[in-house]
Amino acid sequence: MDLNYQNNIKKWLEISYSTQKHNQFHDLHIDEIDSEIPISTNLIVDFSLECFFEAEQLRKTLNIPMSIALAIPLQSKRTYQGVNFHSKKDIINLIDVTPPSLYLIDINDKNWKETPRLHINHKIDFLDKNVMCYYSEYKEMHEVEYRRVLWLLINPQGIHM
Repeated sequence: MDLNYQNNIKKWLEISYSTQKHNQFHDLHIDEIDSEIPISTNLIVDFSLECFFEAEQLRKTLNIPMSIALAIPLQSKRTYQGVNFHSKKDIINLIDVTPPSLYLIDINDKNWKETPRLHINHKIDFLDKNVMCYYSEYKEMHEVEYRRVLWLLINPQGIHM
């Protein structure tokens, strides 16, 4: 991975953790790491995954006792869709215009615990076995469409989810 990318991710991790910004879901959009990556292509998914795994390595190096998460927004729909994706190609076809984001998550935090999500590891064919996969689909009161997010999470050893 390019050193500039690593530095961007490392700075975000350090600031998020040291200032407790992770409590406000302080994220790092993938397009902030590299603005040249076009959304809605296999490049954005591959680059997002590369950044996700790099963030995990940096988290370990910095000894941050939290989890790295990658949120991949999927296209909103007026009707509930459920899990209608099982491959990287499906996700590429469903990715939203909002770019994926990295999060530093305290899995014991009330906001994370109360986020409605479905555990779907067995349904995504290209994910590493160490990656936990969750799916959220919800509609805010003032909105007409359901928001959809695929969450990938690497759990630090010893923390139970």
